[in-house]
Parts: sequence; C-alpha cells; structure tokens
Amino acid sequence: LFGTAAFSNTLGIVARESFIGNITAGALLTTLGISEAQFFAGMAELARDPSRDPGFILNKGTFNVAPDSFLALVAGAVRNEGNINANGGAAVLSAGDQVKLDFSGDGLISVAVEKPITSPVYDSHGNKVNDAIANTGKIKADGGVVILSAKAVEEAFDNVINHTGIIEANSISNKNGHIVLDGGDDGIVNVSGT
Repeated sequence: LFGTAAFSNTLGIVARESFIGNITAGALLTTLGISEAQFFAGMAELARDPSRDPGFILNKGTFNVAPDSFLALVAGAVRNEGNINANGGAAVLSAGDQVKLDFSGDGLISVAVEKPITSPVYDSHGNKVNDAIANTGKIKADGGVVILSAKAVEEAFDNVINHTGIIEANSISNKNGHIVLDGGDDGIVNVSGT
C-alpha cells in the first residue's frame, strides 16, 4: 500500500497464509464503523453499530510495515497467527466496541479502548472466539512499538489478551522499542510466549 488506507468490513476480515501486505504509510483494518474525514485527519473514533454482532479479524499472512508507518487491526476480536514486521513502525491489535486511534503523522500512534466488548464474538465458521486478542504468531517492531489493547466484559472471553507467540521490540539506531499489553482494569492477560 502506498499512502494511508483504511479497510472496513463489519462482517470480519481474514488474511490467508499466502497474503503479503507491504505498508508504506499506514493501514487500518477494522470491523468497526469509521469516519473517512477523521481517518484522513489522523484520528479515528471507531465504534460498533449496536445492531450488528461484533466482527473478527484473523491474520495468517505477512504484513511488512515501513519505518514511521503503522498497521492497526481493530475489531471485536483480533487473532494474529502470521507475521507482522514493523521495524521502526507500529503494530496495533485492539479489541473493543469503541476504540480511539491517533496516528497524526508524527511517527507515534496511540490507542484507547473507550467501550469494552459486551457480547461474544464468532469466527467465520460460527465458532466462539475465546480471546479478545490472541497472538500465536510473530510481531517484530525493533525501534518501534507493539500495542495489544483490549477491554471486554468478563462473560465475553476466557482472556482479554492471550499471547503465546513471539513479540520483539529491540532498540535499533538509538530508537528504543516498546511493547504494551493492556487488558483494561478487569481483563485477564495471559502471557506464555516470548
């Protein structure tokens, strides 16, 4: 992708094993509603239509994010089984009924889950999703940032965040890498990966 782009599908998004996405400026994939004007101004207040079931994003492919760029996967539930390479950039996986993103072009990104998921999420086969965010794949953002942020009511998921894969954010060229796992005040964050 050249330039900043947003892809929205309230029914869900799946990136298959053969998928390769090269992102040069920024990409938002979401199952929540979005305002185009806000997105192109560098801020997005995403919200689920209460008349719709929450959607699910599954990544089994590979995303390559350029330095000072970002990839944000935002839905009712997000699962990464693939690879996200974001050295010098940002990789965000976020789950909630209402999420606010700020990516105003200064190379920084912030995420705030303003309303938790209040109902169960189902995958494309009709199976209940156990984790609001699950990472069984690899996310690498040396000199960048990885943010996993979710909020959910207790009945909706077994874990708010379940990280069993690999997340790396080492320092490069005097830029520190950062990893943020935020399950909200009441969520269970399970970390058994590296």
